[in-house]
Amino acid sequence: MKKKFLVIFVLGSMLSSTFVFALDKKEQDVPKGMEVIKTGTNSSVLVPKGAKTKKVGSKFVVEGTREYMARRFAEIDERLEKIEKAQEELNRKILKVLIKEMKEE
Repeated sequence: MKKKFLVIFVLGSMLSSTFVFALDKKEQDVPKGMEVIKTGTNSSVLVPKGAKTKKVGSKFVVEGTREYMARRFAEIDERLEKIEKAQEELNRKILKVLIKEMKEE
């Protein structure tokens, strides 16, 4: 009886270590646009890149989908506005150079 228990215990230990290894390997396959954030010594969370996180008491809170999307769209709108302003400025400079060249001819 003790030998059966020992064999089952050894096999169970080997299988559980293989399972943990498989989980570690799976965590390495992070989808594009996502990142893994460690929440503690033994746990981690898969979140979108740039998602804000905070610790409230003993809980680890990730910003909600609505908040994340609203913030990201606001950031993208700001970037587009800056790009459009820079493009307008470059267009003005190009036009000034072209007009100057046309006057010289």
